[in-house]
Amino acid sequence: MSHLIYGDNLNVLRHMESETIDLIYLDPPYNSKRDYNVTFGSVAQSKAFEDTWKWDNTDDIHLRELADINPNLSSLLLGLGAILPKRGLYPYLVNMAVRLVEMHRLLKPTGSIYLHVDPTASHYLKLVMDQIFGGQHYLNEIVWAYTGPSNTQRWFPRKHDVILSYAKDSAQHTFNRDAVRVPYVKRSTGKTNGIFKDAAELSEDGKVIEDVWADITTVGRLKNERLGYPTQKPLALLERIILASSNEGDVVLDPYMGSGTTIEAAAKHGRNWIGIDVTHHAVATTLSRLQDCGLEIGKDQIIGVPEDVASARQLKDDSPRQFDAWCVLQCQAMPQDDGERIVGLRQFPSISKGKEHLRRALYMATREDPPTMKDLTDCVAKMRKYGCEIGLLYCFEMPNDPAVLHFLQNQGQFHDDMRSIPSLQLITMREMLHGNSAANLTSEWRQRRLRDLSNQLELV
Repeated sequence: MSHLIYGDNLNVLRHMESETIDLIYLDPPYNSKRDYNVTFGSVAQSKAFEDTWKWDNTDDIHLRELADINPNLSSLLLGLGAILPKRGLYPYLVNMAVRLVEMHRLLKPTGSIYLHVDPTASHYLKLVMDQIFGGQHYLNEIVWAYTGPSNTQRWFPRKHDVILSYAKDSAQHTFNRDAVRVPYVKRSTGKTNGIFKDAAELSEDGKVIEDVWADITTVGRLKNERLGYPTQKPLALLERIILASSNEGDVVLDPYMGSGTTIEAAAKHGRNWIGIDVTHHAVATTLSRLQDCGLEIGKDQIIGVPEDVASARQLKDDSPRQFDAWCVLQCQAMPQDDGERIVGLRQFPSISKGKEHLRRALYMATREDPPTMKDLTDCVAKMRKYGCEIGLLYCFEMPNDPAVLHFLQNQGQFHDDMRSIPSLQLITMREMLHGNSAANLTSEWRQRRLRDLSNQLELV
């Protein structure tokens, strides 16, 4: 069974059964002094995205735990602690170590792991990985090289990441070498009319890719893939890793799921998947990507999200942005970072003048409960901004202010050939949790038509 899990990955990993995972890919925070928390508002793991990591009591607990689990790893970290300050790199390494120990436990004997980092920490993390997986099970240091603009004046532009690859058991790990061959040109020298000339032809079989990958561009150059996620990786990169180190039906784990590239690649190629992230934004984005691929994800496949009104209200009190993202998740819409707010956008089909068109709906949580006039006017403004015909606002309590009710009623209707829908609607949390998220705006006529077509295909 495949799952999207909201929560701190350490807690989730510790509750998973040993030797159940075939492939792990992780793209954790790099300690690269970039403040990702500004954009995605993580709470439970916000330290992982801050400008620099800071030492706290949790790190002392982790060190004591590692002393019992892996004494050699503990000795390494204590040695590094003697020369590194208790901020930045050192707490980062301790937090990564305690999680990597759990990932090693989860891998099957045929499994492998790909740790994606940048050069600021890769050499330190290799020492950590050697102690956890054993240096004899080290497979590759893959260099993902890319190009792009740079205005550096005192060093060469830094344009590569490092991917450290280890096997649980290097004698039996899965590796499908021929599944990831790449095209290449064969060159030969021949003699024509007494003159030696070079000839070139494209090899049909291709060649096995080396450990420097310069043929995959960054997401910044891929308009069709960009989701606005600061650390998003291209789909081609994850497809190569998954095809090389797993088989159909295997389980792929990404404990830092982010924008969901790993999960989409795994699903696309017939793998089972488990994605973990500490933000509802990540869960919502990944869910939307899977649905765009034509997959239906059941509620039992999404774990760790609020399931009642009280827990939803608590989430809103603790983290309004996370609450925004959770509402978007409930609506199965694509999250859109709108500065302080996260809103959802979703297309829906509409029949107008006998032709089908794709329209847009906006999904958004209110700031106040009951909703105020500002909540309604903000929604209308964002509908205009994103070109949406329908706006759906989510709240805990319905308004009783006459001015608010009058404004709501005067927003008019969205009409097409089959129906008339209020342009602006309020839906309560209780309704949402009981399945009335208004996520599906497909007309009843179209739903019947789709069912008829489905039945016809079953009879063929």
